[in-house]
Amino acid sequence: MFLVSLAEGFIHLFQAAGIIFLDMMTGLIPMLICLLLAINFLMKLEAGRILRGHISMDDVISVPTEWLDWAGASSPVWFLGSHCFDLVRHLSGQEVVSVYAVGQKRLMVECGLDTFDSVQSLLTMADGSSWVMENSWVLPEGFPKDNDGRIDILCKATYIRSTSQHRGLEITTPGMTLTPNSYFINYRNGVASGFGIDSINDFVRAVIHKAPYPVTAVDGLAVSRICEAVHQSLDSQKPMSLK
Repeated sequence: MFLVSLAEGFIHLFQAAGIIFLDMMTGLIPMLICLLLAINFLMKLEAGRILRGHISMDDVISVPTEWLDWAGASSPVWFLGSHCFDLVRHLSGQEVVSVYAVGQKRLMVECGLDTFDSVQSLLTMADGSSWVMENSWVLPEGFPKDNDGRIDILCKATYIRSTSQHRGLEITTPGMTLTPNSYFINYRNGVASGFGIDSINDFVRAVIHKAPYPVTAVDGLAVSRICEAVHQSLDSQKPMSLK
């Protein structure tokens, strides 16, 4: 399992080499960009600070059992939860101060993998708000796409909900229903676009124009610390402080 001490070592190496950008492309998914814009807009209208939030991100079971030959050395926390924790910091502008997590090991163990099926994490932020994260990689293969993501945020005077379920396109045939990932990477006139490539474009743009990098190793380290704390909570069955 990845350790925060390794991340800290990587950062020292990256800083020495002048490498300070991280690719956190989930933060560029159109649904989440719209959500961030909505929050920024609503906050100006005195929506009030965030009270609580919920994010779920799940994969179908073939991801750990067929796609990844290293799934047994990882977990839904590191593989999926890391994106959620990054989003929480990005959307709220707050740091996580404590976590409490519960999870199950059943289906993965039956598949010969010593890792969690599903993990639920309760995050308390520095301003007292709280978020529930739900991450699994055991959705049935009949699910119409490889993954699913949903987010809800309750503010003092505003309630925001968003889902990536249909992604703007649904195709039904006699044998199945599909919701293709129509905005991951697209090519038009030989130019790639979409959230799968936009983060790389942002990096190139920052290098060319000597602009500030949107995501640095500090963000990756913060997320790694949360992931590690979640696993410590799973092992101890107690809340863990990140202060």
